[in-house]
Amino acid sequence: MPPLDPSWVRRAHRNQTLPWIQRWAYARNWSERFPEMILWYATAGLAVMQGAADNIVDRARTGAPLPRQRRVVWNAARKLTVKVCAVHCTNPIDWFTGGCGDLEAAWNALDDIPGIGPKIASFIMRDLGFHRDYSDGLGGLAVSYQRWRRDRRWFDALAVEKQLLFVPIDNRVHMGARRYGISSLFSDYSVKAMQADAGLYREAANAIVAWSRKRGLDPRDVDVYWYATERGFLNRDGTVPEG
Repeated sequence: MPPLDPSWVRRAHRNQTLPWIQRWAYARNWSERFPEMILWYATAGLAVMQGAADNIVDRARTGAPLPRQRRVVWNAARKLTVKVCAVHCTNPIDWFTGGCGDLEAAWNALDDIPGIGPKIASFIMRDLGFHRDYSDGLGGLAVSYQRWRRDRRWFDALAVEKQLLFVPIDNRVHMGARRYGISSLFSDYSVKAMQADAGLYREAANAIVAWSRKRGLDPRDVDVYWYATERGFLNRDGTVPEG
């Protein structure tokens, strides 16, 4: 497999990640918005269409009945949000990325929600981390963004065992990691086996982080690149397909 060109990964971030996080970035009241975010990610993580996840969030927002499992997630998400926003008087972006909280505790708090396993916990952590790259990092209830100029120094300073918490592994990421020969883990174990075993999952995420760092790449960006290219959302060079 040809080396992964860093310019492709940077282009993927610009074309895939940045528009996506801007969808959530303008929340002024995170105490209301964050439970919706958790519910959306938990629903979308079941490989349903984005529209279906949007519909579930709309139902929760208006107080309409929810399927039992989604209701359990919604209630747990609201309880966790109260802990972050009301008890700790901060915002989820900074609390869940270690700016004013403990990363292991944050990841475990998400993983402990019924219906959210390692993949969804890391999915939420990764995207909150992307928000942190662009936000003020002051830890207040409100969050402002720095003209969308990225600053990854907080993430680059983390140890490998902390960075791996920001690497969700789904089918597409598993395929990308196997295609690039990241580790024999991706040949020996299926994605379902990894998602069912937190220890194995962390070992696989650790391999992605170590491989990325060795090449001067942000493992979160590599994760998005594999997902987006394997899904056909982006070309191999990180550009958007025509049409």
